[in-house]
Amino acid sequence: MNLFLVRKWVPFLLLAAATAAVWGHTLGFEFVWDDRYFITELESVRSLANIPAMFHELEAQGTKPLVFQVFRPIRTAHYALLHFLGGKALPQAWIFHLANVLWHGATALLLYFTSLRLFACLRAGWTEERGRVHALIVALGFAVHPTASEVVCWAKGLDDVLATFFALAALRELLKSSDERQANWRALGLFVLAVYSKESAVAFALVPLVICRSIHRLSWNRSLRRTAAFVLIAALYVVHRRLVLGRNSQVAPLSGTYVQTLVDMLQVVPIYLRLSFGIPPFRIDYSYLPSGLSLASACGLTLLAGLGTATVLAWRRTSFRPAAFGLLWTGLFLLPVSNLLPMMQYMAERFLYLPLAGWLIALATLLAVIPRQTPVRALAFAGLLAWALVARQRSQVWRDDYTLYVTHYTRGPKTERLEHNVRAALLQLPGIQRVTVVDEAGLLHVGPAPDAAALAAALADYEHALVVLPDDAPLLSGYATTLGNAGRFEEAVRIYERVVVLRPKPPVHWVNLARALTLTGQPEKARAAAAQAAARAPNDANVLALQAQIEAQLRKKAE
Repeated sequence: MNLFLVRKWVPFLLLAAATAAVWGHTLGFEFVWDDRYFITELESVRSLANIPAMFHELEAQGTKPLVFQVFRPIRTAHYALLHFLGGKALPQAWIFHLANVLWHGATALLLYFTSLRLFACLRAGWTEERGRVHALIVALGFAVHPTASEVVCWAKGLDDVLATFFALAALRELLKSSDERQANWRALGLFVLAVYSKESAVAFALVPLVICRSIHRLSWNRSLRRTAAFVLIAALYVVHRRLVLGRNSQVAPLSGTYVQTLVDMLQVVPIYLRLSFGIPPFRIDYSYLPSGLSLASACGLTLLAGLGTATVLAWRRTSFRPAAFGLLWTGLFLLPVSNLLPMMQYMAERFLYLPLAGWLIALATLLAVIPRQTPVRALAFAGLLAWALVARQRSQVWRDDYTLYVTHYTRGPKTERLEHNVRAALLQLPGIQRVTVVDEAGLLHVGPAPDAAALAAALADYEHALVVLPDDAPLLSGYATTLGNAGRFEEAVRIYERVVVLRPKPPVHWVNLARALTLTGQPEKARAAAAQAAARAPNDANVLALQAQIEAQLRKKAE
């Protein structure tokens, strides 16, 4: 292996092949989830002329600026460039996915060269060959890690990739000789690109202090002076972001109070630790995490204290210092997503992308200090292969909205947010779409099918959707209406009866039931259902008209 790694093109070839093998098929994926708010429906990305506005206007960041409080102008500008390169009136999904794959592969390659330099600076007694092999393990692990799927497969994840790439590039520059002044300036420029890609990179401002003091052995005075420039950039960025967003935090504390939110955040430590080892299950929504769990928080605090102690002890032993640096990097870049500034969620798998680089450096260091390297390396590459297979399988769920939402919802846990997205995806099934229209108020209405084939397809898709959400009132109501359009009135009545049990408050459900009952020759029952609708909407003209029709059917002219 060492004979191959001496050739500089070999790591490039291996990492490119690994990236393409695991993630290349994502070029055929669609836009999913929040891509509509940040790409497909965002007018600012339709023209390169809007790029200056992305650095000072909140509305240029997303279509829901009051909901998604984000300021990531480098990412948004990149979207505009990709739309321009796509050459179509609407953004083309394939070029956005291609960009994610290429940037992810480039980040893995950069991590290889950065790890190589870090090992050269910190290894104590390592041979050059050992440094090359374990730098490759780090980079390959990053390239095929299953937890990276959310970032690589989701077009919106470009911000995490860019922030990580520029942060690693800045680190590589800082690891050069302390006398190379141009490297420090380049690191500053790269840090600017990192923070303006995503705010989580702001924690990098403290990395120069560690590099200058512990690696280059500069005095405290020189170390602090060099670090001050990075801290100043971070401070200016925070002020700039505050001026654009109008606030620092995204939302009020998740758990009601700030202190309780920080306590509840400790429960994510074991989950992040499991994900760092690439162990399933993987999820797109962690809103099911509860608040006020003392046992889970205690477990997280214990693990956090253990990792902190391990970092300190590793730094004291020269041979373990790369591991200490890796753990420090991991903890440092998890701070911005720890709800120190209140966020919209406790955790997300994409938050682990930037810290993952440090975690893999720590793992590779532990492998490198084991005396018998041949079995260790064989085991490491077997583990990388397992990660690649898991990542390839995991990536499949990001193919489209339907696959993404339905897969995660059926596997659980079932959250309200996920259920909402599942319903929206099911309503996009082709058969259902052909019999539905959306009015000016944004309400969905089921109409007659254009032909018998379309009617059969609609019924089949509704039946399929109800396997996923068997008690969903909107789907049941649409299915019942379609049954009625097919002349299957008695079946429609049974479904409408289920709907009014599930959702008794909306008068429209009682109106639908009353109409179906009249079509099956049950005017007395229809009269009772219409009365329920009138009790909920006494002055609704449509309800009154329905009541009048039923009374006429019963030959009660006065009523």
